[in-house]
Formats: sequence, structure tokens, C-alpha cells
Amino acid sequence: MSAAILVENVSKRYRISENEGEGEASYRRLSEELMQIIAAPLRRVKKGLRPAGSEDFWALRDINFEVQRGEAVGVVGRNGAGKSTLLKIISRITRPTTGRLRFRGRIGSLLEVGTGFHPELSGRENVFLNGSILGMSRREIQSKFDEIVAFSNVEQFIDTPVKRYSSGMRVRLGFSVAAHLDPEILIVDEVLAVGDTGFRRKCLQKMRDEAMQGRTVLFVSHNMMAIQSLCDRCLMLERGQVMFLGDTDDAIEKYRAQFAVIVDEAGEEHAVPLADRQDRRGNGSMRFTDVRIFPSDARDEQATLLPLQSATVEMRFRTQDAQPLRNVNMSFTCTDEHGTRIFSCVSKHQGTSIEELGPEAIVRCHIPALPLAPGNYQLDLKCAAHNEQADSVERAVEFTVADHDVFGTGHISKATKHGPIVLPHSWNVEDPQGTSDIKHAWKKAG
Repeated sequence: MSAAILVENVSKRYRISENEGEGEASYRRLSEELMQIIAAPLRRVKKGLRPAGSEDFWALRDINFEVQRGEAVGVVGRNGAGKSTLLKIISRITRPTTGRLRFRGRIGSLLEVGTGFHPELSGRENVFLNGSILGMSRREIQSKFDEIVAFSNVEQFIDTPVKRYSSGMRVRLGFSVAAHLDPEILIVDEVLAVGDTGFRRKCLQKMRDEAMQGRTVLFVSHNMMAIQSLCDRCLMLERGQVMFLGDTDDAIEKYRAQFAVIVDEAGEEHAVPLADRQDRRGNGSMRFTDVRIFPSDARDEQATLLPLQSATVEMRFRTQDAQPLRNVNMSFTCTDEHGTRIFSCVSKHQGTSIEELGPEAIVRCHIPALPLAPGNYQLDLKCAAHNEQADSVERAVEFTVADHDVFGTGHISKATKHGPIVLPHSWNVEDPQGTSDIKHAWKKAG
């Protein structure tokens, strides 16, 4: 079996400016670099065309791996690990700083929602435009057009300008174009998180079919269930370097361990306090320091959580330079052990206005009836201030919901048996003939 993708000693360097403000760093765009060159040509020549007050950031360092023809390989890693940079290099959107890549076959990639779409053009016109960008002839696109549109479920709006599409419609059409124009190599980033459950299922099945037909799939996702169901091998990145390449189950186990433990010099594992976690995003104006979830009637951290029990999520944080935080939106997302989103709680969506929070504050969210079936779960935390992300931490806390006789009927609700959600509900039986002597029973839950 010959390699479809060969990556040899690939590294990617970005230049980060330190002149954007005290303690602040940002990437320079090409237009900004050109303006700097025009404004200070002599200084640039003297300093070897290096921007004043800048430093190098290596998004990737000496990446080596190969993907065989017909193989589906997952790419996992924490935020900032270099996954998207790697895919952009393989998709030839950006060039590596060092190293080289070899490909066997035509590449179709979907890295962002609506990549290559023109908002003023219709869906029909964008199918031909996007297909051309992928290197297809007009005849090839025409032969696949009906199949592309049918798969995307946007037939009714195919002649509507794309600027009126929802993000879900754009990603459905974009994926459909990339997947149906017969690429030998299909590269997909985390965009499938935008689609609904049914469409995600269709996409995964399509990628399985592509792999079975001898096509190569490179798939980046934070959804471990999707990775597990599609990929035989997995590449794990950390800080721009390959940390593991091998069996998918082993890669997932190592990936999950990153969020919970650190290994000391003696090889011992220890839990990482939330305040010390470095795998976080945001501008740093605040930092989550602790989070816990517990039954609302018991403050004991070890108390058991049960389905439909009243629960409280308590988040603690401190702000940068002991300054208050204003115009705040707090939120958290509950995911299962595979990374699938179950539900989210967002302060602004619920109508809670947080005008100001002190330098050290405690924020609690009360859930009247925890709608989770027995199983293992995590919470991802986010905080925004003035519509800018202040802090974001994935898998900030793990917790378990225990098996329980939820409805008091003697039937124990077992983990994962009936899905992740438990709902209060009732049953009632009526005689369609309207007679009053029908024998029936109904049970009310909750």
C-alpha cells in the first residue's frame, strides 16, 4: 500500500508582534506587514526584515508521518496544539516554513464553514465556484450537481444568495461539494460540529464510504466518539509536535488524560488544579480558578449526583490586576465522555444581566432538575466580557451521575442504556370509544 500523504520534517513559524500594547501579542496580517515595510524600510533592512519587537512562534515543529491510501486517520489535540495549521499546510492553503509534503491524488478539503463561498452568489453558483477551486472541470461538477444538492438538503434555497444561508446550511453545502467531487484525499476539520445530529451522521457515513472505496480521509475533531467510529489510527499533537501516532483507542486515552493529570519527574500522575491549567483560551482579563457541581441541598464535594436532582454549578475566578469585570456573560457546556455536547447554560440566554463582577467572585448556576442519565460527564467553562472571550477551559471538571430509581417504580436507570437525557414525563391511556370503564393505569413522573 502506497502513502497518499507523506509529511517530512514540517515546521511552521509565525511572527508575533509585541508592540500591540503592553503585555499583549497578536499575529500580523500581510497588509500590516507591508505597511510596516513601507513606513520603515531602512530599519527593516538593518534588522533583516524582522519586525521591531517581535518574536517567533512555532505552530508546528518537525512533524513526520504518513497516511496510506484508503486510510482514515484522526488528528486530535488540545486547542492550540497545531491541528488546524497542519491541515492548512496539507491543503496547500499555507506553506510550511521548513520541510516538505508529498501527495498521491487530488485533495478536497473543508476547513471552515463556507470556505471558498461568495456571499453574493447563489448556492448553485457557489457549487461551481467551489468545485473549480478544488480543481474540477465544469463537466465534472455538472455530473455531480444533483447529488451534491440532495445530500446537502438545501434544494429549496439553491438559487438563494449564500449570505442568507444559516451557518448550518453553508456547512452542509460546503461539505457536500468537497465530498462528492471525487477527491482521492478528503480533509475535514471540526466544521461538522455546526451541523445537526442527522447531518453529522450522514457526513460520518459518507467519510466511511469514501475510505472503503480507497479514498484517504484526514479528520480533525474534538468529538472522540466520531474519531473512534471513523478512524483506525490517530495522530495526537501537543504544542506543535507529534506526541503519539497509533491505535485510535490509545490516542483517545492519552488525549483525555491531558485534561486531568500531569506527570512529575518521577513519572507519578497528579491532578492539575484548574487555576494552573495552561490549555485555555481568552484575552486573560479573568481566569477560572475552581469549579464544582454538587446537589443543591448538599455542599459536600463527594455527594452523589442523581438524575433529575436539583444541582448547582459553582465557578470561582479572579480577574487580571484585581480589576472588576464588566458586561459579563458566563456559560458552561456539559459533554459526555466522548466529547458529545449534551446541553449548555448561558447567563445572557437565560436573561441574567451581569453588569460587574469583583476581582474575586463566585458565580453559581442552579439547575432545578439535572437532566442527565447515569454516566460520566465533563463541563467546559467560558466567560466573555464586552463580547470578547476572557477565559475558556475545556473539561474543567469531571463528574458522575449515579444509577438510580429515578421515578420510584423499582426500575433502576442504568448508564447509557436509554441515551444521555432523562425527562420528567407521564403516561395516560384513553379509550378511543369514549367509554368510562376501560382499565388503564397511568404513572406520572417528577
